[in-house]
Amino acid sequence: VPLAGTVLSGAMDVIAWVGADALIIDYKTGAGALDEGEARERYRLQAECYGLAALHGGARHAEVVFAELERERSIGFEYDASETADLAERIAVPIHAIGRGEFAPRDAYVRGLCDACPGFGGLCPVRRPKADASA
Repeated sequence: VPLAGTVLSGAMDVIAWVGADALIIDYKTGAGALDEGEARERYRLQAECYGLAALHGGARHAEVVFAELERERSIGFEYDASETADLAERIAVPIHAIGRGEFAPRDAYVRGLCDACPGFGGLCPVRRPKADASA
């Protein structure tokens, strides 16, 4: 999906279509404590990206469901075609901040976090300490 001078790309676990209605399911694992309100906020941007992608793909309505398997619950979001521009604007906020240089590199390596970052080992000046080089 073209967005704010870049391209929003990624993968969905499941997308099903019935006419112009899209249902997107993302499976979440983990049984640790996570309040439903916290989960909703944690998943919101991901849901908006999925919703925008479905709407961009021709959906008139998109339902995004996060299925938390171990917690035995689901958290859903719904979007319709009239929200496409608003979704794009909200999703673009961090993209614009990156363009302005508002996301500086961390001061030091954080195991797990840095390893999952697409800039690590390339664009980012932070390096893994030698003692942690086996990770």
